[in-house]
Amino acid sequence: AINKPANILVHTDGNTNETLQNAVYNYLIKHKKNKFCQTVHRLDYETTGIVLFAKNSLSLAYLAYAFENREVKKEYVALINGVLNPCEGIINKPLGKDRHSNLQIVYAKGKSAITKYKTIWYKNGISKISINIIGGRKHQIRVHLNSVGHPIIGDKLYSLDMHNGLKLHASKICFINPETMTMQKIQSKENF
Repeated sequence: AINKPANILVHTDGNTNETLQNAVYNYLIKHKKNKFCQTVHRLDYETTGIVLFAKNSLSLAYLAYAFENREVKKEYVALINGVLNPCEGIINKPLGKDRHSNLQIVYAKGKSAITKYKTIWYKNGISKISINIIGGRKHQIRVHLNSVGHPIIGDKLYSLDMHNGLKLHASKICFINPETMTMQKIQSKENF
């Protein structure tokens, strides 16, 4: 598990080799560790937090299957504008790609996406919330929160927010470890 910083791609987009995947691989080479490392999932360029890597092909297959079948539980933390009402709830809106841009939108004929949220605190017009997702669609959390009028602070893509840096962090991940077959929980503290 790697604590991904903001503003780095998890894997290449074809334009850059400065990726988290390559940084981990180069670290392993430098320290004469196992050379196999493959990301199991991804986070957006601006999002910080936990990214899992598999250290062998068997673990990669196992974890990829677990993600696909929603057996991996992920929790995020975000700062949003305003206060959600109710303070705990579910946003259940299908998502799809906008035909006119590279953005995701709430779309009736889109793919199922469910975002569960709970307010942690509220002060000075800002709420800190915890988030669990079902679906794992591209930009799901960002689009869902913006669709209910509470964009993530720093989200210049969906809300034109002028704050510096997206305030979205992958803070916890729980999964069955393929080597020990025991429940593994990894946590990471946000820096906002």
